[in-house]
Amino acid sequence: MAKSAKAVREEIRQELFRRGMSAKEVAVEMAARLHVRPRVAWRYAMGWPQWKLVQEFRYANPHLAVRESRVSEWESWPFGGTRPSLEVLAALASAFGHGCVVADLLDEADLQRMSAAERRLVATRRIDTKPALSGPDPGAAQEAARVSPAPADSPSSLTYALGMVESGQPDGLGTAIDALEEVIAFTSDRLATAGPAPVLADLLAARQFARSLFDKYQPVGTRAADIQAAAAWLSSLLAVASSYRGDHTSALVWALDAQNRGQAAGHPVISGWALLTRATVSHYQGRGVRSLDLARQGAAVAPAGTVAFAKLTCQQMRSLASLGDTQGMQTARRQAQAAISALDDDANAGVHSIARAAEPPYTAASLLLVGDYAQASAVTEDLITTAYPAGRARETSSYARTLLVLALAQAGLGKLDEAAATGAAALNVPGTVWPTVVLAGKLDRALAGVGTSDTAEVSEFAGLYRDAARDLAAARSRT
Repeated sequence: MAKSAKAVREEIRQELFRRGMSAKEVAVEMAARLHVRPRVAWRYAMGWPQWKLVQEFRYANPHLAVRESRVSEWESWPFGGTRPSLEVLAALASAFGHGCVVADLLDEADLQRMSAAERRLVATRRIDTKPALSGPDPGAAQEAARVSPAPADSPSSLTYALGMVESGQPDGLGTAIDALEEVIAFTSDRLATAGPAPVLADLLAARQFARSLFDKYQPVGTRAADIQAAAAWLSSLLAVASSYRGDHTSALVWALDAQNRGQAAGHPVISGWALLTRATVSHYQGRGVRSLDLARQGAAVAPAGTVAFAKLTCQQMRSLASLGDTQGMQTARRQAQAAISALDDDANAGVHSIARAAEPPYTAASLLLVGDYAQASAVTEDLITTAYPAGRARETSSYARTLLVLALAQAGLGKLDEAAATGAAALNVPGTVWPTVVLAGKLDRALAGVGTSDTAEVSEFAGLYRDAARDLAAARSRT
């Protein structure tokens, strides 16, 4: 039996990824092999049908509403269908991720129908995903009206689903709590791999739903504690998501809420995670003393033998290193090794997890901070091999930061082009977050400080860093 076109596409896609190609390279190759245009090629490279692209589009751009039929029209233009505005193309690029930009979604036929001003915008990547409802181009205004902002007062699909699952059940409260626990597990994992944009709206909706359960059921005893714990976990995830966006004020508020509710629910481990988020934000802000104090508070709260306790011990090591206390860092390093050895094999997943390797997390970063570049490089390379095997593990923000630590160590050793290439690979990991941009900024300054900005590798990294910093700031300003 002849294979379907879809099966053939999937075979090609998997073959290309097995060769180690990036998503962008796979899209280009599939466009050439299958004689399709860029927007279709990118969807094929991701292995998505049109309905899946619509779903991912909504995840990445929660302020926009779009129908499946619109995707078909965008893919057909200019040989039929409807012209996608630059704002829509930017939103599509954000949905594809993997370093996709508007220019990757255009071919000669598209560019010929653009104005010179639009082509300049494409070249400079200065395109906002907020639709322009008015402007000199009536086609853009019409398209913006078709892809309209979602009504602010309309319930999210998650809120609707939670309400439907809860209603009519013999034990509606128990069903709701079970559903919230599923949301917590899923969003924790997705936050680690895709960053805050796809999950922030769902986290807010779930947190509001958890609050509504108190008003509706007025629970007491164990049920009250269960809802309190679910609300605390959701607040903890919102704290992480806010910190990833660089929204420090919101991160602090959510972390404090998680900390207090975790204690009230009898779950000190949640309070420990909340204090870790606060300590991590302080660390990346350059506030080493505050970071160390928060990490110590967290370790005093989180039970020994938990992942939270182990990570808090690791954070103490990193904070001490940032303060130049090499001896204290080494003591904390041994304590972290002991804490990790005491963990069960079935450690948490998602953002509330820990990487298993020969050395504790943050060891390489700590060595880097005290100037031991050679050891930092060796530890990071071992970590990449053991904790980040090829595949999904390398699509996480923690992997991007690990690469940047390696790049900074390489720069310290004078391997400047190699450092720039490693840094570029880090910024091509999907879901760039604020801590990643902070580390990338340090690498950019390190490379610029030795006067090598005229090399191709360094120039490429500098451009990627500027794009990442600008995109993060733009995403933060839109909410």
